Amino acid sequence: MRIAPRPDPRLNSLGAVLDTVHGRIRSAWKYTEGGIRYEIETPVEAEIVLNGKTRTVKKGKYLFGEEA
Repeated sequence: MRIAPRPDPRLNSLGAVLDTVHGRIRSAWKYTEGGIRYEIETPVEAEIVLNGKTRTVKKGKYLFGEEA
């Protein structure tokens, strides 16, 4: 699975949830004073792509931050 959120400066935040046979996938981002905060949940191993950088993660919940 690949999760690749694309923040849009026209929105302050956005989130999405998808329930699959393997479990819940959740991806959300929010602009903060310091940059962008990402909250991602995956029920299986996944690739997370943020700002062109790919990370492989195991099942779990993750928080990432990027400076503006």
